[in-house]
Amino acid sequence: MKRVLAFIQENSNEYLLLDGSIPTLTLGLVKEELILYNIPSTGFKNIIDAFNTFADKVINVDSLISELSGGQKLILSSVIALNSSAEKIKFRNFFNSLNETKRPLIKMLIEEKIKEGKTIVIIDE
Repeated sequence: MKRVLAFIQENSNEYLLLDGSIPTLTLGLVKEELILYNIPSTGFKNIIDAFNTFADKVINVDSLISELSGGQKLILSSVIALNSSAEKIKFRNFFNSLNETKRPLIKMLIEEKIKEGKTIVIIDE
């Protein structure tokens, strides 16, 4: 936990951080999480559709995040973060926590967002 805390302290002023060891989500409704990330309601459908494509579970904006598995929470957090207004995102030990079939899907989405101008850093420790 000390390494996670140090990572947060060193990077949180400049980057939106996603750490695979601790999902960065609340346990409430998906729509509440989208509001916390300042996602406009017009973007809700794209995020839900992306999650439903990448995960082995179908959700909607009224689904409870607490009912998702750890990997599904990581997928949701990545899809939300990548579609947020954050221009800089760091993923730390993120892909080790995803199964082998999900990793390339999220990495493909990351590549799309990099092409759109986001700065994305992936750190594997």
